Amino acid sequence: MCTNATCLSTQPAYTIPSTTGVQYQIEQKDVSPGTYKVKPGDVVEVTAVAQPGFTLTGDKSWSFTFQTVPTNCANAPADSQPSCTSPHGSYTIPTTEGVTYFVNGSEKKAGTYSAKAGTTVKITAFGSNRQALPGTTSWTFQFPAAPTGCTAHVPTFVDTTCTQQGSYTIPGVTTADYTVNGVAVSAGTHHASAGTTLTIRVSAKPGHTLTGTTSWTHTFADLPQCVPDSPSANGSLPQTGPDVPVGKAGLLAALLALVGTALLFAGRRPNAPGRHSAR
Repeated sequence: MCTNATCLSTQPAYTIPSTTGVQYQIEQKDVSPGTYKVKPGDVVEVTAVAQPGFTLTGDKSWSFTFQTVPTNCANAPADSQPSCTSPHGSYTIPTTEGVTYFVNGSEKKAGTYSAKAGTTVKITAFGSNRQALPGTTSWTFQFPAAPTGCTAHVPTFVDTTCTQQGSYTIPGVTTADYTVNGVAVSAGTHHASAGTTLTIRVSAKPGHTLTGTTSWTHTFADLPQCVPDSPSANGSLPQTGPDVPVGKAGLLAALLALVGTALLFAGRRPNAPGRHSAR
């Protein structure tokens, strides 16, 4: 019987059985029953020879190549760095059969754990009996402080109202470029028509990086139904006619009244003496 090296037992070996009437040989030399160690990658050829008075049938020779020691015994843990959306980082302990993980010296079960910004986490993997494992078994994760200025590159949107026109504002960030619906746009406030949809994207200039959201889509609301201004507090209606001063308006009304009176008296004047035509 031959046994390859495993993650939990890195020593390969083969066993010569004790069989009546059979002598086993390796390289034409008799081998006593028992277990023998070999090196990973070794090739062992065993031959069975019948002892006097016995006959063998079937296979009489076997060759076995021992595999190399595995190097992927422990699944690697993963980490997530602090970001604009998460001020703390995290690390994940995977599930690996026969492997126990330790974090900064304390055993940790499989799962995801929070890591404070500015801390260092060292994870080490051992066999189930605390034995060393082949391959990579140690990982160190550093969690820096959360990034700052995450919203400095975020544009703002203002919808159309009864008193203002819709607009969007591109921040004055010198380390990034912006596009609106695929067209480059400069920093500043730009007007937008009601009902339109805009997609703004930002990309870092060479040598710089951006964190957080880098694309925004906004649909500007349709024009609102605005109610006319109500009467003023003193009960008077708002002026809608031509802008005529009050004094001049009164004088004009008086003149029109005098003209009307004169026309009325002229129509009622008695007939002059003399001949008149019959009606």
